[in-house]
Amino acid sequence: MEALLCTKLGDPTVAISDSSPIVVSRSHPVPAIASPTSVRVRIAATSLNYANYLQILGRYQEKLPLPFVPGSDYSGVVESVGSAVSTVKIGDKVCSLATSDSFCEFIVTDEKELRFLVPDGCDLVAAGALPVAYGTSHLALVHRAQLKPGQVGGFCLEFFPLFFGGDNNEWEIAGTPCPWCSWWCWIVSCADRQSLWSHCYCCSKVFFFFLLKI
Repeated sequence: MEALLCTKLGDPTVAISDSSPIVVSRSHPVPAIASPTSVRVRIAATSLNYANYLQILGRYQEKLPLPFVPGSDYSGVVESVGSAVSTVKIGDKVCSLATSDSFCEFIVTDEKELRFLVPDGCDLVAAGALPVAYGTSHLALVHRAQLKPGQVGGFCLEFFPLFFGGDNNEWEIAGTPCPWCSWWCWIVSCADRQSLWSHCYCCSKVFFFFLLKI
């Protein structure tokens, strides 16, 4: 099968070459059904998260032995099941998350690790970002920030939550980790909240943000 393989630790944003930490393997072995409760899913979509970037850099809290297939949340269709599987069947659409191995065509997991059945009419691409990307933003906005209708919050491209206060015509600032190096950065915004950006003094990256009206 085809898989994105991390063969050494390094910056995954550089062009794929002999010096790149990632390679595209077109002959990676298809994972076998490992137990009676194993389920093999043909992956339809998988999301790219900040944790995946840290995995390849070697800065994530869970260190994976090399080589490894990165990844986290995914969606797809059940392709094969073990003899004792009772919760899903071949052909079911599912989405879930894993510590790795979703940047490929097939993934094997235990049936108890399959989080959700994807209902008819739900796009598998959208479902591929449900467990991590959507779950993280929902937790930040609803449970942690307790955002109310009419309030304004923001998210940068890596889903770090930003919240603002201040009167009209005042400058406002907040903080967030840099998506590239995790250095803490100030975010600068004008009172209209239409211009929002940050500059990282560690890696010199400049990055901008999307705003979300709740």
